[in-house]
Amino acid sequence: MNNNKGSKRLPKSPFEKFLNIEIIRAGSGFSLVKLPFRRDFTNPHKSLHGGVIVSLADTASAIALSGYNNTDNFFTTKFNIEFRKQAKTDIFAKAEVVNKKKSFYFININIFDSAKETIAKAKSVFFIPPP
Repeated sequence: MNNNKGSKRLPKSPFEKFLNIEIIRAGSGFSLVKLPFRRDFTNPHKSLHGGVIVSLADTASAIALSGYNNTDNFFTTKFNIEFRKQAKTDIFAKAEVVNKKKSFYFININIFDSAKETIAKAKSVFFIPPP
């Protein structure tokens, strides 16, 4: 399901397609996305690799920002994540733009599993160059 409620959506990147990320909801300053569990994305502990989880959170941030500002000219300048538990099912990321200072946008991301248990919490900062 793709419910973009009037926001401009960037075309899926090849990496986003490779990860099979699904947009559940997206709008002005928020997004909810899903990453299906794939054995190919696991670590030796049979849980999702941390890099895959970070990629989902970063993608959720970009989708939330693209809906907020209707631009595709931005990039991540800072990303911080705290892992809370292993992910052994499909995971979801909910991102929300929470602040703006000049050309910097601050985004909070909650990553959780199918049981709605928190896998990780993240914060990102994106930069949008002035026109």
